[in-house]
Amino acid sequence: MLIVQRKNMPHITRTVNICSPTECKSFVQDVVRLAGAIDHIFNCPSICPGIITPSLFFIPWDTWGDLVAYLKGVFGITHACIPYLKPGASFVNTLQGKTFDPAFPFYCTSITGFSSTMASLLRPKGIRTNVVRFQDIEANPPTEQFIERPRSVSAFDVAKIVYDLMEGEKQKLNGKVVSV
Repeated sequence: MLIVQRKNMPHITRTVNICSPTECKSFVQDVVRLAGAIDHIFNCPSICPGIITPSLFFIPWDTWGDLVAYLKGVFGITHACIPYLKPGASFVNTLQGKTFDPAFPFYCTSITGFSSTMASLLRPKGIRTNVVRFQDIEANPPTEQFIERPRSVSAFDVAKIVYDLMEGEKQKLNGKVVSV
């Protein structure tokens, strides 16, 4: 999601193949042409493998493709937006998923590592990058062997933290992972 803060600015919606660098770039250019700038970027890929499996070895091959597609989308939109960002702009990437899912460490490491690198590289330009980590709303471990019982979060909880990182009380943070 690209966020533009302009009065009387209509919502721009379009289906974009986020795995295509050409489509990402075209979409970002269209937004900039209509709005004049991009103020913030909210990348919200989710990990939805569909089945909870006991091991990485049992994750269907197609699920790995989905995970890579989510990550390519974050990378593609980020790459397309960087040339248009001004000091004060920010990226907020999310980590959403079930920590007991065996694919979560792969996804988590990819998003946090990428976000940390972007925070370091974009800091001199006055552009911030942070991560919001939260559980699925209905996340409940499948067996009693899991000690962690994640609390449910609402979309409002996540939106509040994202806003605080972009414009609110946490807007000075850079390179952080904030848990909801």
